Amino acid sequence: MDQRNSAAQLALNRVLHCGRSSRQDSFRLAFALALTALFLSSDSSIALTLHYETRNADSGAIVTKSSRVIRRVSPSTFEVVLLWASPADSSSGEQRYLVDDDFATLEWTVERPDTKTNYTGRREGNVLTITGTLDGAVVEKRIEIDERPFHNNPSFGLEGFVRSGEKEAEFRTLRPDNLSDYKMKARVKERDVINIGGQEVTAVRVEWGLTGFKSMFFKRNLWFRESDGRFLRSEVADGEYSELVRSVPDESDSAP
Repeated sequence: MDQRNSAAQLALNRVLHCGRSSRQDSFRLAFALALTALFLSSDSSIALTLHYETRNADSGAIVTKSSRVIRRVSPSTFEVVLLWASPADSSSGEQRYLVDDDFATLEWTVERPDTKTNYTGRREGNVLTITGTLDGAVVEKRIEIDERPFHNNPSFGLEGFVRSGEKEAEFRTLRPDNLSDYKMKARVKERDVINIGGQEVTAVRVEWGLTGFKSMFFKRNLWFRESDGRFLRSEVADGEYSELVRSVPDESDSAP
């Protein structure tokens, strides 16, 4: 993590780790995330910052707020930084990805101090290597996969699939709580008009889940903007859903 991003994460933690009443103050949370985005966006190479909220589907209460920053770091790769925080319990974390032009994961790190999680992964050929800690336990894994794309976070990884115009594709991913490897399939379903931030947007619904008969045990839907493949919303799962609330700059055509 570079000095700018370290300062941004420190500012985020300082605002969140105050008194209980303050932790529940959504204004403080919004300020912390805005400050984080300010530090990150001071780098002129950053093309886009996306702000999301995860809400309880019944009460509408905010569960987490997150900022996703995307910038090109080479002619063939992007860096994606995801910072999130919870207004309820002051937990926060960071995920950092190096992805290719199709948004397939090449390298990634996951940090969550409250659960003593801090590990790094890398794809080399058809092998994933993961080292660090997960929930306080030491992790050293070597996972053999195949030639399919690897998406550690399908919510943005599948943006490349949507942009490709393909109707279905298979990929690999990891279960985040135990880092088990799974083969998944994504399918483009119908196009829907959904409301995002008070505006009607034409979106592509993508259904993704386990392959074969296992698909009956796990299946999810994500909506991506038809015009550029940007992730907009997830379906309700475990009583929660995520949705795009703002982007900076405002949906520039030059964004990655």
